[in-house]
Amino acid sequence: YFNNNNYWNLSEKYSTDLKTISGKFFLNLKERLEDDHYDVFDNNGLPIRFVDGKRAYNYTTICSYALAKWQLYIETGSYNYTEHLFKTIDFLFNNNELTEYQGLVFPYNGKLSAMNQGEALSVLARGYELTGNKEYIDFAEKIIKSYKVLVEEYGVRGQFKKLENVYWFEEIATIPHKHILNGMVYALVGLWEIYQVMPQLTQAKELFDEGVKYVEKVLPLFDTGKWSWYWIDEERPNYIASAMYHNLHICQLNYLYELTNKPIFHQYAEKFETYYGNPINKLKAGFSLLTSKFKMR
Repeated sequence: YFNNNNYWNLSEKYSTDLKTISGKFFLNLKERLEDDHYDVFDNNGLPIRFVDGKRAYNYTTICSYALAKWQLYIETGSYNYTEHLFKTIDFLFNNNELTEYQGLVFPYNGKLSAMNQGEALSVLARGYELTGNKEYIDFAEKIIKSYKVLVEEYGVRGQFKKLENVYWFEEIATIPHKHILNGMVYALVGLWEIYQVMPQLTQAKELFDEGVKYVEKVLPLFDTGKWSWYWIDEERPNYIASAMYHNLHICQLNYLYELTNKPIFHQYAEKFETYYGNPINKLKAGFSLLTSKFKMR
C-alpha cells in the first residue's frame, strides 16, 4: 500500500504507431505481458486460469490478452501479433449463449457480466477493422442486446434502488446488485469502440451516451471522502477498492474525460489521485479491505 508504482497506466501514443480507427486499448496492457500476468495457456495459446484446482476459461482474461497483443501490433506493425485477436474471436463465436431475446451472452460460472460483453466488443471491433467481415456486425449487434435487458430477464442492466431512473451495466449480473465502477467503464468502452468501426450500430452509441449519464449521476456515491468504493451494494455495506482498483478508477475516469470532455470525470480523477498520494488514506483503505474480506468469509 505504500508502493507508489501504479499497476495500471493509460496507453502511450507514439509517432510510430499504426494509424487505425480503434487504436490501442485505453489501458497499457503490454505491461501485463511483461509482468507475467498471463502465465498459463491451453494448447491453442489461449490464457487460462486455475479455479479450485480446475482449468477455467475466463472471458476477460482471454480478451485482455488479445488486446495486449494488439497493442504490440500497433507499435510494431507485425501481423504476428494479431493471431491471438482472431483466436479470441473464434473462441467467442464458439463459446456463447443465445438468449430468449436473441442476444448473445458470455456466462462465467453461470453468471453474466457486462465487462465480458464490453471486452468482447472491444476485441470484435479490431477484428472487424482488419477484415471487414460482415458476420462480425450481426455478432456485435447480438452482444449489445444484453445491455438493454434487466438482470432479472437475463441481461446485464441493473437498477439503482435509491436513484430514480438510474441503471448500471453490471459486472456481476446478480440480485441483489453490487454496482461495480470499473466493470461499468469496461462495458462502456466496448460500446464506444464498436461504434467507431461499425457506425451503423447506432444503438451502441445511444447506450454509451446513456451509460455515461448514469456514471455522472452515480460517481459521487463512489467517493468515500478519502478513497473510492469498489462496489456499491444494494443491501449490504459498500466494498472498498484495493489500491490497484483505486488506481484503475483514476485511469478509467481520465479516459472517460478524454472521450466525453465532461468535467466531472476530470474532477473525480484528480480527487482520487489526491487520495492515492496520501499514505494514511492508503493504509486505512487497506485495513478496511482486510476487514471487509474477513466479514465476507
